[in-house]
Amino acid sequence: MKPNNLPGCAVVIVRIAEKYFRIRTADIMNSLKNLELRNGIFTTLGLISFFFLMKAVGLVHIVELRAFNLFIMAAGVYLTVRTVRLYDEEHNYLKGIGSGLLVAGIAALLFSLFVFVYLQFIDPSFMNSIVKNERFGEFLNPYSVATTIFIEAGFSGFVLSYASMQYLKKNAIKSSVLF
Repeated sequence: MKPNNLPGCAVVIVRIAEKYFRIRTADIMNSLKNLELRNGIFTTLGLISFFFLMKAVGLVHIVELRAFNLFIMAAGVYLTVRTVRLYDEEHNYLKGIGSGLLVAGIAALLFSLFVFVYLQFIDPSFMNSIVKNERFGEFLNPYSVATTIFIEAGFSGFVLSYASMQYLKKNAIKSSVLF
């Protein structure tokens, strides 16, 4: 993609990147190929960081706080969809939703694997606490918790991908909003 095809502020940023950081527009396009994987991993790291923050603060037992995971997932999905829309000449509606779904799927899979390993091997006493204190806890085990998290994160990722594409379709990316 030539810098002239980008919105105003993006042209300036691309030219600054080319001049001062020796980053070529072709390098930006090549990095889009790994964008979903990279953002999926960063989203997972955000989810894991939030989990450990809640653990450190002593709020990990409050299940309702996992609603904040939605904001972390939303950030990863939206930034990916917006970046693809901004830099990819062949961008279309389904590719945008697909990029968001891929990020959400990677994050959901990696985070559910983390939760499984954490509950099964790292801190089984936390799983015992969940079993004792949660409704239907006697029916839970690390496998079912990880599966539930995967399904929940996957579904929310789908909704967030769709919402991101609707928002970006309705409101074209303004030159003043890049990152």
